[in-house]
Amino acid sequence: MLETIFTAVKDTLVTAFIMLNGSSGWLMISFVLAGILHNVITPAKFQKHLGNKKASSLIKSTISGMFLPICSCGVIPIGISMYYSGAYLGPMLAFMTSTPIINPIAVILCFGLLGRQITIIYIIAGFVLPMLVVL
Repeated sequence: MLETIFTAVKDTLVTAFIMLNGSSGWLMISFVLAGILHNVITPAKFQKHLGNKKASSLIKSTISGMFLPICSCGVIPIGISMYYSGAYLGPMLAFMTSTPIINPIAVILCFGLLGRQITIIYIIAGFVLPMLVVL
């Protein structure tokens, strides 16, 4: 009995280590990219592009959210940090709405399961919906 438990714990730890080892390269690339973006996109630039009530800010935040493969749970801390970094509430809500709707994975899945016409409608609706949420 005790031997079975130790074997299960050992197998779990070995599997976790193998998974961490396999993803470590991608994690390092992500950390380097995040550091570069943090230095390139200064708070002043961020405030300039998303810190106002213009329609261009809404469009920029919606388009930037369209290209991130983040689910609805992962977008909440990003939206909060955008708000604390100086983004206006409207662009932040547009980003938080568009990201889980029109992420690349959802679009590819929609295209594969529902076809081209429904995918086009899905993308248009996913672009218009954040604008309606902000209004």
